[in-house]
Amino acid sequence: MDFITFFILIMVFAFIAGIMIAASNAKKAQERVETYSKRISDINGYKPSRTVNGVDNLYQFSVDNTSKKILYLTGNTKMIIDYSKVISVQVVEDNTIISSKSLFRTVGGALIGGAVAGGAGMIVGGLTGPSKEKKKVSCVKVVIGLRDINTPSITIKCFDSKTMTVERKKEIDVNGMEGYKYKQGASDAQKIASILSVIIDSVDNKKDNVTVQDVSKNQDYIISQLERLGELKEKGVLSEEEFIVQKDKLLSKQ
Repeated sequence: MDFITFFILIMVFAFIAGIMIAASNAKKAQERVETYSKRISDINGYKPSRTVNGVDNLYQFSVDNTSKKILYLTGNTKMIIDYSKVISVQVVEDNTIISSKSLFRTVGGALIGGAVAGGAGMIVGGLTGPSKEKKKVSCVKVVIGLRDINTPSITIKCFDSKTMTVERKKEIDVNGMEGYKYKQGASDAQKIASILSVIIDSVDNKKDNVTVQDVSKNQDYIISQLERLGELKEKGVLSEEEFIVQKDKLLSKQ
């Protein structure tokens, strides 16, 4: 057997192995979704209004605007949190706080083009900057601060190169083969932070007799439009200036 034939066989076996691994991962991800659905059905009165499924469905984050509760599921963990207990949210990439929001102060991702606007502020931007600006990354997480002495915070790992990639590397190239997992994790982190930002606003606005339900009426619309604007900016349809103008117009309607 010559070298070329041997090399071709190795490539074929690697390709087949890759397909088998992908199929196995897809099956496990679907099984997780089914398990989450069963666990949610066991919670009396909980009906998700908005859901974020993590990379490979390794976790599920959802909120129920009717019962005013948040649900976090992963592995054997099930956490149910009242809206009123949420006091802060941070998006952290590696060891850098990209954006932060709390009942007491708001800071928005100045390092990677994030922005904050309206009331106590909704987190936008943050992790939507051009991926070429950062070559390596290991972790993206959302840290939720709670008014609970027994559980003062919850950390959701939206992307972890050591557990969510095939090679389990310490860090990955965001423009490499598995960079799409980082991009999904970054997008998931922003969605969760945006949802929690609205909830924090609703809790804060209760002082002015504004209910969670009143504030959440436009939640899905505002978040979806912000995500759409971010996509248009990334594709070059909108310039940075046009993006800022349109974002400010949208947030001014809150």
